[in-house]
Amino acid sequence: MNSVKQIISSLPSLSKADRDRIRQTIDFLDGKGKSVVTKGSGEDWLTPGVLYELKRRGMSYPALNEQRLNSLAPNYIVDAAAIRADMRERLKHAKALTSNQRLDQAELIGFGRTAARALADYLQPIRPIGLKFLLTNIAKLPDAIEASFPDYLSSSMLGVLIGRSIDRSQTGNSGER
Repeated sequence: MNSVKQIISSLPSLSKADRDRIRQTIDFLDGKGKSVVTKGSGEDWLTPGVLYELKRRGMSYPALNEQRLNSLAPNYIVDAAAIRADMRERLKHAKALTSNQRLDQAELIGFGRTAARALADYLQPIRPIGLKFLLTNIAKLPDAIEASFPDYLSSSMLGVLIGRSIDRSQTGNSGER
């Protein structure tokens, strides 16, 4: 336990790059390093976000492969790839407004978690949240983000959510937005 306290106390003195590397390592150890990669889609940061949100809500699921995703939600892979491409473009544009750095995997995973939380909050009034329900409704993600963060999509403020996701994960705060 002492070593955990030492690690936590040393985090503020680390560079952003070092903290990102630590975050990626922790995500990998938590099983998020085994995310789904489909042809032409790049790294899937949305599915780990969905799994993380369900875990945060007390539901745990094993890592998902392409076959399991297809059986749960036949359109998920195509819909999620389109959503990721759209969000990545919007995030690139938002990030270009604030810096010249490219998005890294830790930022995308953090955004995936925030996006999945927005989707779950958006869908919860319809029926209880579960894996299949979130996966089959992934195409509603832009609507969910708009409901949770009004005008962020249209105003290029989407990048603010990245900093917010990373800040919340560093402090361990999973409280309200």
